[in-house]
Amino acid sequence: MVTPEMLSKAAKSFAFDVRTLRLISRSTNEVYRFTKNNESFILRLSEKPLAYAEKIRGELDWLQFLAQNGVRVSLPVKTIDHDIMAVFADDETCFIATVFEMAPGTFFDKNDPLLWGGAVFKQWGETMGKMHRLSRRFIPSNDAEKREDWSRSKIDNPYLRHGKYAVLLEKLRKLENIMDSLPREGEAYGLIHNDFHPYNFHVDGDLMTVFDFDDCLYGWFSLDIAIAAAHAVWGDPRKRIGSPKTNSLKSF
Repeated sequence: MVTPEMLSKAAKSFAFDVRTLRLISRSTNEVYRFTKNNESFILRLSEKPLAYAEKIRGELDWLQFLAQNGVRVSLPVKTIDHDIMAVFADDETCFIATVFEMAPGTFFDKNDPLLWGGAVFKQWGETMGKMHRLSRRFIPSNDAEKREDWSRSKIDNPYLRHGKYAVLLEKLRKLENIMDSLPREGEAYGLIHNDFHPYNFHVDGDLMTVFDFDDCLYGWFSLDIAIAAAHAVWGDPRKRIGSPKTNSLKSF
């Protein structure tokens, strides 16, 4: 768990006032918002093995590559030592700190036609399509920075092996067997966001800025599309892709 001392170290590395930190979420990473010179930024703290720092560097290099080629993303901010991350390690733990610019705009709102609907879906699909085209041109600096390839889920929870959960787990395994047999070359496979849902982009008029690339990996472009489509109709069992209520998906 992130300690106050760790937060102070991060604040020193990125030259901001630790008192401005506000916790946003605590899951795989601890994510905070802070202000500096009246601007907002995002601090991400990842507890990972030291060697994983190179994978994060690969993530950030891809972000910069996308931005250089016209995709609006939340770019990483450098430390006072001009690095794109700060690593805090001791004998027991290792935390990797990264800071990102705050994306302009706001989250989606399904009750606001300017923040949800055909125009947003069109921008969502165009942004993802551009990322997919560019990913085929992106070359990691070295093998250590190359992101992982998609692999089958590692589910060790014994409670999922019984009852109704066992049925779902069996269906998942069958689906993953099919996926694992698909080709991993050509124009259908490459570096993908892998978590491009509505809480990972901001809408600002007719512009969209993408963030939270922490789960990016090499996978099928159709997987990226499926993740987005599933989240687009999540929460209402009456809605189905292609129904009148979700025709906006046709704009994707």
